[in-house]
Amino acid sequence: MTDAAIAVLDTAAEQGWSPTAASDTLQVIDVLAVALAQRGSPMADVLDQVPALTAAARDVLSAPLPPAPRRGTAAARREEADGIAAYRA
Repeated sequence: MTDAAIAVLDTAAEQGWSPTAASDTLQVIDVLAVALAQRGSPMADVLDQVPALTAAARDVLSAPLPPAPRRGTAAARREEADGIAAYRA
């Protein structure tokens, strides 16, 4: 399983995160958190926050991007560096 996670990270580092890949990864996190929480307290107490956090991350994924900055500006370069530019059509 660690090898699969590393492969996902390597691909994301090279190609960026697509919304679908990010959503799929959040779903895996939810499943793993539920599985670990079955060990009971205190593990369950710590992991009970995970569903709300992954739901918030999904909200961020589904939110529309702000208008694109003009080409060549510092904001455009920042979007390119952050990977946001890859999500723009």
